[in-house]
Amino acid sequence: MITFLTVLGQQWPGGGWHLFTDNLLTLTTIFTGIMAGLWTYLNPVGKWMAFRAAEMLINSEVWKFRARVGD
Repeated sequence: MITFLTVLGQQWPGGGWHLFTDNLLTLTTIFTGIMAGLWTYLNPVGKWMAFRAAEMLINSEVWKFRARVGD
């Protein structure tokens, strides 16, 4: 899409079309960055994996203590 709009903007270099395509490309890039950031921040799978790893580590420590096994 970005390549298409860039080429389209170069076909008609004068007037408002060039300004429109520049603004559209900028807004598309900003919107994509914000959405990627939100997805990374709100990703439930990544959070679940981190909590699961922490739970397994704590569970391992408890069983080592119960079995009186040193590390």
